[in-house]
Amino acid sequence: MNVDSLQALGIERRPCSPEVVQEQLLSFVEAFVMPSFRVRARNLVQRPGRKDWTQVSSLLRERLDPAACKTCDDQSRPGDWPAKFDQAGVYLASFRDGFEMSLSEASQLSLYNIEDAVFTIMPGRLAAFMHHEWGVWFCETPNPRLPTDRASPGR
Repeated sequence: MNVDSLQALGIERRPCSPEVVQEQLLSFVEAFVMPSFRVRARNLVQRPGRKDWTQVSSLLRERLDPAACKTCDDQSRPGDWPAKFDQAGVYLASFRDGFEMSLSEASQLSLYNIEDAVFTIMPGRLAAFMHHEWGVWFCETPNPRLPTDRASPGR
């Protein structure tokens, strides 16, 4: 990612440590990539070898779990973001660099740099995958700590 693009777009530079970047990427893989591809995806994220971010992000996008990730085919970027996704998170468009920003800033940066990006809001629970040309996948897993629709014990 071109760090100068942050300045060009007026986005404050708030970098994350390499450890946070790895944690965010791995939580995305564990929660939102199809189970049959998770081991390979985890290995690619941890040890990309000769593969660059573009190759790995393309593989991740192709293997997003449809049970957890949904896209809107009508538009590349929503005019209004779903409320639960429209909050601060971590923008990831490489194996090493991550930056804290808002979802709208992340979308602008992805389009400006013409790059795929993972935007994590709650690691392993709420994230967005932004394709460099078209589309945003909204990824969500249920919160095991929140009450479910099941009746509570004793009822």
